[in-house]
Amino acid sequence: MEVFKMTRTTDDKLEIRVDRALRPLINREVLLTVFEANYTTQEYTPPEPGMYSIILEVGDRANNTKYVRRLCLYDPSSQITSDPRYRLYVTSASDAANYSYQSDLSTPVSINWTNYFRNALHEDNALLGEVLVYPTQLENGKKNIPRDGPLDDHQGSRTVDAIPNERGIINFQVAFAKDHNGGRFQPLAPAFPLSGWANLGLNTSYTLPLDLSPSEADTVTLWVKATDAMNNVKIERTQVTFDSTPPSVQNLKFYMNVPVPGVDFSSVFDLTVRDPESGVAYVLWTFRRSNGVILYQEKVPGKRAETQTCSQDFTKCECTTAGHCFYFNQSYAVSNCHMMVEKESLQHETITVTANVTNMAGLVNVLTWMIYFLSNIRCRFSTSECERFPHYERQRDGNLDLSAILFQPHCIVGFTTASIIGIVIGLLILATLVTFIVLFVLWRKGKVLQQGVANERMRQVSNAFDNVRRMTVSAVRRSAFFNNAYTTDGDEIYQYAGMAFNSRQKWQYDKSTLTLIDQLTEGKFASIYEASISGLKGTAVVKMLRCGFTEDDARKMMGKINFFATRLEDHEHVLKFLGAVIDHPAWGPVMVLEYCQGGQLDQWLTCNRQNVNDDVMENLFRFSRDIASGMRHLASKQIVHKRLAARNVLLTATCEVKVAGFGPQCCEGDGDAEAENTRIPIKWSAPEVLMKKPGTEKSDVWSYGIVLWEIFSMGQVPYPSLHSSDLGRRLQGGYRMDKPELADDIHHEVMRDCWQYKPNRRPTFNTIHSTLSKQFTNRTSVGFYYDTNEISSGLSTY
Repeated sequence: MEVFKMTRTTDDKLEIRVDRALRPLINREVLLTVFEANYTTQEYTPPEPGMYSIILEVGDRANNTKYVRRLCLYDPSSQITSDPRYRLYVTSASDAANYSYQSDLSTPVSINWTNYFRNALHEDNALLGEVLVYPTQLENGKKNIPRDGPLDDHQGSRTVDAIPNERGIINFQVAFAKDHNGGRFQPLAPAFPLSGWANLGLNTSYTLPLDLSPSEADTVTLWVKATDAMNNVKIERTQVTFDSTPPSVQNLKFYMNVPVPGVDFSSVFDLTVRDPESGVAYVLWTFRRSNGVILYQEKVPGKRAETQTCSQDFTKCECTTAGHCFYFNQSYAVSNCHMMVEKESLQHETITVTANVTNMAGLVNVLTWMIYFLSNIRCRFSTSECERFPHYERQRDGNLDLSAILFQPHCIVGFTTASIIGIVIGLLILATLVTFIVLFVLWRKGKVLQQGVANERMRQVSNAFDNVRRMTVSAVRRSAFFNNAYTTDGDEIYQYAGMAFNSRQKWQYDKSTLTLIDQLTEGKFASIYEASISGLKGTAVVKMLRCGFTEDDARKMMGKINFFATRLEDHEHVLKFLGAVIDHPAWGPVMVLEYCQGGQLDQWLTCNRQNVNDDVMENLFRFSRDIASGMRHLASKQIVHKRLAARNVLLTATCEVKVAGFGPQCCEGDGDAEAENTRIPIKWSAPEVLMKKPGTEKSDVWSYGIVLWEIFSMGQVPYPSLHSSDLGRRLQGGYRMDKPELADDIHHEVMRDCWQYKPNRRPTFNTIHSTLSKQFTNRTSVGFYYDTNEISSGLSTY
């Protein structure tokens, strides 16, 4: 008996290569006497999954020989998985809400799952392909197995013929159910659905029967069952809800010059929208000149509400049957600057404003009205009354009576910080002039003060003026570029720098133990080197001050060292502090850290963007859980990261994550991956941080949600269509990023929880880690890790 492992050909067939036909995995000979009536059972367990060819040679004492072949598909561990590059979706539904709502009740429900299911082992190795003829052996050609005769394998389920399949799947089945509860009580994977399973063979699309007859707000749940050659089964579902009516819009109002945080010179459009069947997907606002040129256009997602909010006050919002809740008020704040035209056109220009209100089913209610600008809008400083304001044409558009528009012009007059400073400066200048005049008059009258006293008085006035000027410039710079929440109090790092120890600490290395190997990067503050430490296994990373460092630089580095030495304990997913050299006369304090050869997480994601497979997906889920684990550890030590982003997560050589980039103060240009000193990473920051409130664990949780989005978008930049200056206003208005293509529902739900506007509604890192750990355990039982000890290791024939 000989056993050969078959290999895949370029045209997806299986063969025993000629150069290996004389080198079987095993070669056993069993001698039988004339009195033996039964053969001895032969057992063999292949070393790995694959298609195997078993050649039996039977000979008699007259040296007559026959060869027989039988085939065996050995696969103790593979499973059916879903390919994240494709999708299972209802093709008859609208793409406005990710194909979850359908507007036409008479159109049959159609579903498609082309390329969605796969058995990676069977597909990648063509294990279900045609088996080619056994290559003839021996000089006389007697070792051959005719393809068409009974000596080759034409029996059982796995023969020499190819098994028809779709990416390793040999059969699909479909079932469905209809209800009026949003499908919330339908099982994820029913064993015996009421509709029964419809066998489809290898078809990857299906249209439900016409007699389904759905009604308004009905939900249809569809299940697809995929089966492979080893009888592994995977069931997944999708749902579609019916909504055939467009959203209802009423109580349209416009408020001029209403201050909105984050919007310069803002005005507000206020409208009430109701759509109990599917809810508001988005409102597309367009501002167009009379010549057709679009001045500004913005797509604003519908404002979502919490279920609890709607249950407590049904006058504010309502929930659809599918459980999605939306506020009635869909107000929109726009900058008046978006409606700017040339000065000479103000008297006759007309601005057409349209609002396309679209529900989840893709149905639209279009509102249109005109704005006639008579002149610039100005306010009298003394009376706060508007001199001129726009006139709005009264017309009817569909069912909306625009004559009922309530126009309430507001002119907001207030004293900003800049105006107060300007007034103070003006008064000081006036006081200076008055002083000069008084001194001049007194001098002319012979009553001038002594010159020394006068000069001292003048110096005091001048110094006061200079102090105000310096405070003004400093305040403007700070308000324009910096946020105190991200500028760690300077006293903190110097407090750590001034720490004294009574004895030599165990983390202190002698200067003679440090050997530099290679420079990795360099910043304005410090340089990063790969180095070896005597007595330390492997290499490490050292951060040392640049040449020409100052005494203040040395104090800051010492502050960082003492922070890590006293505040941070070792954790498997936090960058490890190994120690420091503090007595080197030329280098100054040197910090020694764990070396992560895998580099930054964002770079890893970008490099693997075009190679997403099961291994990459496994890493994405593991990264998500392990970053939460590291952040949970920091939170337990009362350490706020403040700069959590994929660029501040490092990877070891085995792709284990290490949270990095935190500390008492991040010195500008010190070689770290994080942003420069005191600069806000705007697209990663929580709304309260953008409003200059201190960072907390809950603001780090918001940033973690952004990191999740980075992970499942394979390193894309967050908010790709938004400018940083518009972000605060959009977040306050309820805007959140869409679900990344590779994210599942569990991780997307975690993202949405992290992006709750109010910090107290966001979960803790302990809760996040617990949630993802449970999901990861569930995943490992069905898709990523398999306990082969629980599967029979015997030879599985098919």
